[in-house]
Amino acid sequence: MVLSRKLQVLIACAIFFLMYILIISSPATVVVDQPQTSYFLGNDGCSCTHKNVTYDFCYHLPKNWTIKGRRFNCSFSSHLEKLGLLSKAKVIDLMTEKMPTPMFVSAMSENHFMEGLNLIANIRRFWPRQRVIVYDLGLKPKTKKKLQEMCLVEVRRFPFKSYPHYVRQLKQYRWKPLLIAMMLKEFGALWYMDTSIRWKRDCRDSVYSEITCRSGLNRTFTRSPLTTVPINANCTKPAYMLHLPADHGIFPATHPGMYKYIPTDIDAIKKKSAMVHNAGFAFIVRTAEAMDLLKWYALCALEDECMAPHGAKRRCNFKNDRFNRYADCHRYDQSAINLLLANSYGYDIANYISNIGNGATIILQFRITDWRSWADVKVERVAKHDKPTQSELLLKIH
Repeated sequence: MVLSRKLQVLIACAIFFLMYILIISSPATVVVDQPQTSYFLGNDGCSCTHKNVTYDFCYHLPKNWTIKGRRFNCSFSSHLEKLGLLSKAKVIDLMTEKMPTPMFVSAMSENHFMEGLNLIANIRRFWPRQRVIVYDLGLKPKTKKKLQEMCLVEVRRFPFKSYPHYVRQLKQYRWKPLLIAMMLKEFGALWYMDTSIRWKRDCRDSVYSEITCRSGLNRTFTRSPLTTVPINANCTKPAYMLHLPADHGIFPATHPGMYKYIPTDIDAIKKKSAMVHNAGFAFIVRTAEAMDLLKWYALCALEDECMAPHGAKRRCNFKNDRFNRYADCHRYDQSAINLLLANSYGYDIANYISNIGNGATIILQFRITDWRSWADVKVERVAKHDKPTQSELLLKIH
């Protein structure tokens, strides 16, 4: 009986030893050093590695993480790194840090020069000492020189050569999220304004209060897998805010090809609560959630078939339905940022649009069709808005 018990112990030890040998000899998943280039990794179809760090390059729908878009090109990781969008380094925590002084930023091509001059004049009217950075999107030397001669106006050339050739297609607006990312990396906070924007009053403090209310809050909740904001019923706005409604929904003016990269809830984006807001007037602070949005916004701009899917066109045919019916058009940057904001914040503009509305600014919908000097301008009306006054058109800026 004693011998039998010893045999049982020996058999048990032998089994344990064999199991141990099998475990340690099994092949393990090991991550080894890789070249510092982007490459496709793993079976998920989404991973890219840049400088030995792996990133997810598929956009996931926040309310259902299993729904994901096509992987963006891994080669764009180097662009994201330069734009400060690959890591959370130097992000601003508004609960513990002071908001940086926002920079005023715009961009001009030659055909929007006169319109841009009047934006600067409009800014001078409210803030005479406000510095303005203007990105040159293709100005003629003479035109650029006029801008450079203005006080507190800094002109910078947009680095088209650093990006894929299709970024040069100005009417696809790929340059806009890239420009915003560059400025945000440098200044931490900014007001971006298309040349058509006109301020009617100083509403900045109203907007600032919607995000600086986070200061001192010590608890957070996760609204979605992408965003974390302070827990306060009156302090839930993201640090990427749009302001001006466009009077139509996301669905009618978004080419279906964009959904291949940025999936969404189609029924939700047809609701009036997800009304499109103008992408050309935005206030952004370099917080973690703003960087999450801007990462996908920039990747969409860099991906050929995301920002401008094949067959996309700007002119819309809304007919009698501006929310539920596809209007056979696409709004490029505006479609992308509205889609990203709606996906992340419950398809309700009350969660991600500032409270200033049309009362603080307007968009002048007119084109300068011919000009020889500031005093000789022909204006063609293209929408029903107040025609700019002669004094506005001729206002000199010093």
